[in-house]
Parts: sequence; C-alpha cells; structure tokens
Amino acid sequence: MVILHIRLAIILYTIFHVRLHNRLIYSILIVNLCEKCFIFAANNFVRKFKMFKNMEALLNHQIHEPQGYKTPVVQKGHGFAPSHHGEIIQGLFFDRATNDYVHGLLTVPCNYFWASASFSPSKDRKIYYQNSKKKASFAVNKTLEYINKQEFGGLLELTSNIPVGFGCGSSTADVVATIKAVSNAFAINLSEEEIGRLAVEIETASDPIMYRNPMILFAQRKGIVLRRFESKIPDFDILGFSTSGQGVDTLALEPINYTNYEIQEFENMVDLVNVAALTKDPKYLGIAAYKSALICQKYRPKPFYDVFANIVEDGMALGCQVSHSGTVVGFIFNAHETIDPQNARVSKVLKIINQLGIKDIWRFTVSQ
Repeated sequence: MVILHIRLAIILYTIFHVRLHNRLIYSILIVNLCEKCFIFAANNFVRKFKMFKNMEALLNHQIHEPQGYKTPVVQKGHGFAPSHHGEIIQGLFFDRATNDYVHGLLTVPCNYFWASASFSPSKDRKIYYQNSKKKASFAVNKTLEYINKQEFGGLLELTSNIPVGFGCGSSTADVVATIKAVSNAFAINLSEEEIGRLAVEIETASDPIMYRNPMILFAQRKGIVLRRFESKIPDFDILGFSTSGQGVDTLALEPINYTNYEIQEFENMVDLVNVAALTKDPKYLGIAAYKSALICQKYRPKPFYDVFANIVEDGMALGCQVSHSGTVVGFIFNAHETIDPQNARVSKVLKIINQLGIKDIWRFTVSQ
C-alpha cells in the first residue's frame, strides 16, 4: 500500500511539473494511474470478503467441528440434570402395584453438582461425541430410537462437575441430560416417567433426578415411583464430603439381601419421613437417614463411621446420610445453619472432619 502511494505521487508530480510535449504520454500516465487504483480497490475487496467469510464460519462454530460432521438440520437441543448426594433411605420396600418387595431409595437432591448436554442433529446418521461418556453415548441412540428419529445423527457435547464413583449419580446425570438434549432438539417433551424408564433401560439402575420433585421413594431398577410423601419435605442443610478419593463402581455392587427385621425398619423410616413432612421438622429426616446409614454400614462399611455416629449421638448434627453405593457422607442440619460462621455445632463438626484428614468439604441447602 505504501509503494502504491509513492507511485501515485511520482505520477502526479510528473503531470504538473514536467513539460511534456506528447499527449500520448499524458494518456499513458492517466491509464496507469487508473489501473493502479483499480488493482488496489480489488485487492482490498477480496481481503475484506475473506475476512468476513472466516468470521462467519467462526460464528457458526464450523471451524472446530469434528471432521465429517454436517451442518445441523434442526435446532440445537439442550438438557440439564442435577446430581444427588447419596440417600436418606435405601432398602427393600413393598410395591403395592406388583404386591412384591423391590429395592428402592430416597435420595438427597443436590444442585451443588450437575451435568449439562447439548445435541446438534444432522442427517448423516453418524453420532459424534465431545467430552462424552459411554452411557451418555448409548443414551443418544436409545433416545433417537424412542422418539422415532433414527434417521438422524449428530454432535453430543457433555459437561459435568460431578465426581465419578462418589455415589452422587454422575452417570445418571449424564444420561438424563443427554436424553433431555436429544428430545429438546426435536421439540419433543418427554415426561419424567418416560425419562426414568429410558434411564433404567440404559443404565440398569438409575436415580430419580429426572423428577422436578426428586424427594420420592423410587425403585431404581424399575424406574417407577413407589411412594410420594403426604406433604412437602422441610428444607435442610447438608455438610458433605467424601471419605475417599477413590471412586466406587456402583453397578458392580450386588443388591443387598436384607433381613426381615431390616425390611420392617425401612417402613418405619418412611413413616419418619412422613412425620418430617407433616411437622416441617428436619430432625425426623435426620433420624431416618441415621438409621438407614447404620444398616448400610453392616453391608458396605465406610471408614471413620464410628466417629460420624458419635457426632450424631452427641447432638452436633440432626443426622448423618450416606451414599449406600459410594463414598460421600453428609451431616444434616437445619436449613441455612451451615452458612452461619458463628454456629458452634457446625464449627465442631468441621473441626472433627478436618482432624480425620478430610479437607474437601461442601455445604448446600436442600429445598423443594
């Protein structure tokens, strides 16, 4: 561009300051000037056009898509799923529909951990994955089959902060978020019951995180609701942590064969949860969770549980809930109690946990 300006200056100087006797020279100089201006304008237009096309491709996210991926033909679908934090109760319960006993659980909802998914359908029928896991990948195909969209493929992108193997429902959250994203891409709203049955089909066992109100007694290997409680369960706080950095393969665990006495105790725990709902007092939730954790300790022991039991027995927490097939433990407090830095009993519990060498601790409020 600088060279062009110099050439133009020389041409103009020559025209106005040098005596020229041949009109042909004037014509040549003027034609040369016009030619240079035209070339400069054309090059500038091509450069800006290429810049625009590159920016357009970047905005359409075409630059970083997997090789072979085709442009989406319908809208991009999104799905979100919270995790859970182990269980208030887990055991064997009577199913009135089948007149038989089935394995069931009441989980602790947890928005502290979560998973989200997006799905961009395409017509090439091939499934592409970014940051996805085996079960989530399987969930794409099962969902497309269920909603009768097998002719589509697409790109699945998955994000999660849920620790794997802690018993917080990481795989269920991946699957549920994926099911929601795929169905959302086609503007299809699946019911909670449909998502629950699909999740069990994909996973073998699933948690009830697909329900807007997950505080239900849920048959995790059948994908059905066993009981709904008579009233809204009161809000409560969880002070949570993992007893080990090593995760557990939850599906590798065999179902527990409980005794008749323990089965009756599980029904008593359900009654305690109903009392908590009717009285709006979370201490009954704490009692039910503590009773269930004690039975779990017999079959799937957690380290330091004698220390945790003493904390509850000494009244420093309302109760102690655990993941019956993982490593997380949570102490139950009244709602918003754990966020008070001056709370004496929360401070005592934190000190004891820290003395066990456990430093990664989280707290959250469960609210319906």
